[in-house]
Amino acid sequence: MESRQTFLYQSIADLQGTIRAIDIKIGYLLLIVFTPLFALDKIQPLLSEMFRESWVQSSLVGAIIALWILAIFVQFMALVAITNPTNKVPGAGKLGSFFSGDLYRLGVVDAFANRNTKARRTVKEEVGSLPDTEEKIVEELTFEKMKLAYIRSIKSKRANTAIFLTVSWLSASLVSFAVHLVTTC
Repeated sequence: MESRQTFLYQSIADLQGTIRAIDIKIGYLLLIVFTPLFALDKIQPLLSEMFRESWVQSSLVGAIIALWILAIFVQFMALVAITNPTNKVPGAGKLGSFFSGDLYRLGVVDAFANRNTKARRTVKEEVGSLPDTEEKIVEELTFEKMKLAYIRSIKSKRANTAIFLTVSWLSASLVSFAVHLVTTC
């Protein structure tokens, strides 16, 4: 039984590490996509000129802007909190004491101010919700592993999409600039 628990603890730790690594990658992607804002005074006139060159350039500039916006959107989606993953695990029942995700009810206001928020359960109630047999501990750990696997999977999908969009945006930008150089020289 202990080897199952050890396996689950290691699996949970690995999933958490992977989620952190994905978040770090997304942070770097955000740096890439926001870099043009620092040179907007130089980029905007060039984009305006390129937009007026031909319908091909207009289409490329439109695609560049659309890819840029989509890349930013997907990157932020990869970072924001995901809806309660408990709903993604069938048969969870009363599981969830490992992370106690429902212990506090927080709203939008809590992002901006410290309110006097109290736990939804007392210490005694929380102790009573802890698994009391080896099999229940394994169930609880499996439930947490499944929730983290969902979070990892959705973040990974969003990160891969963000990478694709960012590379597409950069590629379209290079092609458009090359077309601009060829047509103006």
